[in-house]
Amino acid sequence: MPQWPPLGPDHYPEGMPAELVELLPSLHAACVVVTSAAYEHEMFRAFGHDEAFLRKVNGTDVAPAIGVLRTCISDSLVLSLAMLFKSDPKAVNLRYLLNTLCRPEYPTFFAAAHRRRNPPLDTEHQRGRLIRMQRRITRDPLRRCIQRIDDLRDQGVAHLSRTPKPGFEWPLMSDVSMAFVAAANITVTALHYMTWRRFNVRASRTHGIMLTRAFTQAISPAPAISSPLPNASA
Repeated sequence: MPQWPPLGPDHYPEGMPAELVELLPSLHAACVVVTSAAYEHEMFRAFGHDEAFLRKVNGTDVAPAIGVLRTCISDSLVLSLAMLFKSDPKAVNLRYLLNTLCRPEYPTFFAAAHRRRNPPLDTEHQRGRLIRMQRRITRDPLRRCIQRIDDLRDQGVAHLSRTPKPGFEWPLMSDVSMAFVAAANITVTALHYMTWRRFNVRASRTHGIMLTRAFTQAISPAPAISSPLPNASA
C-alpha cells in the first residue's frame, strides 16, 4: 500500500498563510485514510457482492471467518469515513478544510503560486471544483449519506451500548461508496491545489481489486462437516 510522508515546507508554496499551513496535517491524514479506505472498500465489496466467491465459501468452515473479516472491515470503513467528515478539532474534518480553502482572501495567493509552476495550474478551474464539492456535501443525497454513516459511528460502532436510537437509519452499501468517492475527490483536489502533488486513487483501487481477487481465489475451503454455518454474506 502506498505510503504518505508528512507534508513539510518543501511540499507547499513559500509564503503560504499560517491558517493554510495548519490544514496540512489534516490533509496528510486524509491522504493516509483515503488510501487505506480504497483497499478496504474493494475487499468489503468482494466479501458481500462477489457471487462466485460467496458460492465457494457459503456453507463451509471458512464462512464464519469471512463474516468476521467483513464486519471488521465494515467497522473500520465507518470509523474512517466518519472521521473524515466529523466536525471535531481532533478529526480530519474535510468540511472545514474546504470552507477554509474556498474563502475569498486566498485565490490571489494561490493564483500567484500556481503561475510559478511549470506547467502552471488553472487556479479558477481547481477552485471551482472545490466550491462545487463544498456545496455538494451540504445537500442531499450526500448530506444524508454522511449523516447515516456518522450516526452509525456514534451509535452503533464507537458507543458503549452499540444500540442505535429510535428512528436510526442504517447506512447502505451505496452510502459507503458515495462517502468514499466524495472524500477521495475532496482530498485529491485539495492536495493538488495546495501542494501540486497528485494522488492517483484509481491506481490504489485497482491495486486493491487485484489483491482482493488474489485473496479470494486463493481460498479453497472444504465443505463443512458439522452443523450448518451462517453465510458469509449475512
